[in-house]
Amino acid sequence: RCAMLTDIFAGTADDSFGPAVRYDQTLKSHYCFVLGDLNFRSEIDPSLEKQEHHNQVMALVQNQDWKDLNMHDELFRALRNKDVAVGFETLPCLFPPTFKVERQDGFSWKDQRRPSYTDRILWKCGDQLDGRVTPTAYEPIAHFTTSDHKPIRGAFEIQLNQRVRLREPMMRRRQSLRNIRLGMPLRSSNVAAPRQTLHIFVSNLKCTFFKKRKYHIENNGSTISISSPRMKSATKSATKIASPKQGDKDFPDPFMAFLSFPKRLVKEERTLRQKLGGFFNGPADLRSIANDDGTIKRTSGGWPRTKRLHATMEPDWSDEGEIHLKVLSHDKQGTPLDATGSILYFSAFNTASLDLTMIGTYAMNLGMLCSVANSARRGDLTARSSVYLKSDAMSNMTTIEIDEPLLKNGRETGRITCDIDACWLDDAVKSNLKLMKQDAKQKRLMKSRVSSANRKM
Repeated sequence: RCAMLTDIFAGTADDSFGPAVRYDQTLKSHYCFVLGDLNFRSEIDPSLEKQEHHNQVMALVQNQDWKDLNMHDELFRALRNKDVAVGFETLPCLFPPTFKVERQDGFSWKDQRRPSYTDRILWKCGDQLDGRVTPTAYEPIAHFTTSDHKPIRGAFEIQLNQRVRLREPMMRRRQSLRNIRLGMPLRSSNVAAPRQTLHIFVSNLKCTFFKKRKYHIENNGSTISISSPRMKSATKSATKIASPKQGDKDFPDPFMAFLSFPKRLVKEERTLRQKLGGFFNGPADLRSIANDDGTIKRTSGGWPRTKRLHATMEPDWSDEGEIHLKVLSHDKQGTPLDATGSILYFSAFNTASLDLTMIGTYAMNLGMLCSVANSARRGDLTARSSVYLKSDAMSNMTTIEIDEPLLKNGRETGRITCDIDACWLDDAVKSNLKLMKQDAKQKRLMKSRVSSANRKM
């Protein structure tokens, strides 16, 4: 059932970013709803005989012990263990099971199946949008009589995104009519208003990839739980990572690419040496990542990306230095770009074979980052346990510490950690950039030292 739901998510992906870069709707949407007959059942103890298992479930139903019945629901168990639909939420079913029922008014369950909550509604909020979906109703339709399922219905309130207008329109000037008399075309150009760009610096970039999960069942007295062991850098009991061997297909050759939606909103700031050497040239040309058949092709254009590492489940690009990205504020005509709902994708790819495959992606709320960096004050971004934000009004530098899951088709395939510094700068004052970055780095170091001292006390 988990595999079925994962396949459904995979079917929502498209190739708008290229054949090898397929983002499913759980990554592309700010608010994603999944509803229907998901076929998850009630399971108290899989070792019980069929009739005994059915009798125990029916005892809970007859006692209207909906809370205990929800504890034995396969979907809640899968969500707790992050086996499927990672990041999704659903309400407890505080009503009679909706399957398998007689085709009549009210609830009367058939003996062929255990009464279960197969019909569900799940939702997921995008990055930094937690708590913006409020359920107001969740109930079955008991009078529905044309199926052995009782459908459910729900009502939700959604807080919409605020519009993120990056900058004011640039002032325009036109040449005088005298130029027309001289045979010159009437042209316009940008003047006076300084062109400002949001600069993003990604540093200390590290990942941990998880092996494919192998599910097993543990019987702890009266409680049955399904666990899925995986490799976690923060868990001592995690599976030990073996040493990679030459040509070992179990270990990827990963690199990290930075893609944006809209596509041409983000590009990489390159040094003169990089430009002359042909590295990281230009934005939004996915042909540098993959051909139409998915094989790797290196061209002069492409999305910003790290270097490729060999045979590792724990890639570390912190020694590579900072990756400098720019978020454009205006188009060529001087019109401000609309960053509302924009997303910055941190996508890990495997190049161990000729076929390029995506390992997992973290979809960052770029529109919210633009808004916070634009306002340069505290409290504009929803606080999360895994994201620490601060804005220094003196340096106008916003710092984010990222520790988030990498996702693919609703499953957690790894984790990503990195530091992000962001600031708006006029193109004419880029010389102050180095000092601002040093100041932000020094303050991060002081914060780390203070935290370490507090722990020792």
